[in-house]
Amino acid sequence: MKTRLEGRGSPLESFTPNKIRQVRRMAANWLASARPGRNALRLRLDAVAVVIDAGGDLVSLECLEGAL
Repeated sequence: MKTRLEGRGSPLESFTPNKIRQVRRMAANWLASARPGRNALRLRLDAVAVVIDAGGDLVSLECLEGAL
């Protein structure tokens, strides 16, 4: 999830190829430690973009399922 103030670009811009690899690596490491010796689960990693105004009120919310 990424949040940005209105007028400062899309929060989705922060999901670079390097960031996506990092998130996938962290998820794999967590699964390996949480489920040692078990089969890997199938996961869906979503990207969520939140835009707020200067007062902190929600302007937009977007969820891209399976984006990562």
